[in-house]
Amino acid sequence: MHILLMYSTHSPSQEHISRLQGIDPSIQVSVADSVENAIKHGRTADIIFGHRYLAQCLPYGAKIRWVQSTAGGVDRLPLFAGFLGLAILLSVLAATWYREGR
Repeated sequence: MHILLMYSTHSPSQEHISRLQGIDPSIQVSVADSVENAIKHGRTADIIFGHRYLAQCLPYGAKIRWVQSTAGGVDRLPLFAGFLGLAILLSVLAATWYREGR
């Protein structure tokens, strides 16, 4: 399984990447820090977390089955229509709250 991370507001921490890889040793995690990297890794990605370069890599992502966007109101994004007719699950998590000890 190949997970592509492309968050719009920050770069993923090494801890975040390690946690994803810790789920299963066969998981490959890539980080897109440019349009070129997004397209390159998007060609083999099964899952995308984030949406920064989604519009650019979606046409090349034949294996993509799930996009976890960090944007609220994804139904208003121009690329939303691009999901219609594709076998891609689109989910949204605009914010996550975590408290130590809970």
